[in-house]
Amino acid sequence: MNGGTEPTLGTEEDRAFAQEIHTSLTAVEPLRVRLYALVKPVRGSRALQSEKRHPLGHLHTTFAMQALGVALDNLLAWNLIVQCGTYPIYAHMTLLRAALEGAATARWLVDPSVDYRERIRRGAIMQLDDWRQRAAFEGAVSAATSSQPRARLGKSGAERMAEHHDAMQRSGITTERMPPITKIATDHGHLALWRMTSAFAHGSPWSALVSDLVEMPGEPLWGSRRARISPAMKYSAFVTKVAVDLVTKAVGEVESHYGVGT
Repeated sequence: MNGGTEPTLGTEEDRAFAQEIHTSLTAVEPLRVRLYALVKPVRGSRALQSEKRHPLGHLHTTFAMQALGVALDNLLAWNLIVQCGTYPIYAHMTLLRAALEGAATARWLVDPSVDYRERIRRGAIMQLDDWRQRAAFEGAVSAATSSQPRARLGKSGAERMAEHHDAMQRSGITTERMPPITKIATDHGHLALWRMTSAFAHGSPWSALVSDLVEMPGEPLWGSRRARISPAMKYSAFVTKVAVDLVTKAVGEVESHYGVGT
């Protein structure tokens, strides 16, 4: 299949969907302002209570802010692309996937429906997974550059992971792994759209099912058909709206966690 960098927007329907995308993304900058205004939890807030109750009680709040920051940064990137009047075939779905995943993760971390001990546990196991991933990265770097000396910058990921593991055990927190993102997306996000956008991120051929295809002249290859692929504006508009709505909900829940507006 051959790719086109943008749809023609020659139909009224496509132009309407493009306008819907633009309208949805106008919420991004106000959401960024709201998120980055959260500097210190309000007295009596769930965030501050957890911080005071447990030495690891700040982690779920920290990671929720990080996850939402990533979600909004990806929406900002999509907005900048739209402002240029360009609609990629695949890349915007990768950005929307990151927004969906970040929002769902933040909501999982600050979930008010669970006991504060569970929120603390979630933050702790996410920190353990973070150190585990850093240790794996450092191992890969060392394997790739084994013949070259490497400057030591503080403790390694493996050392940090071991220390955090011990801190969790001393605190009575079990050290199981993070739940899969599919579980988090099912409970706090939108699993179907996360899977759909993942198809674009991973280059899966079935993503063509939610793209626009136009048959092209020429000899088919291996029994397939030749086609020009371009983004389907109706799906792009729908996923954009859902992602922005989910991030908006997540920002509100993190604000509530901080005690803002309560």
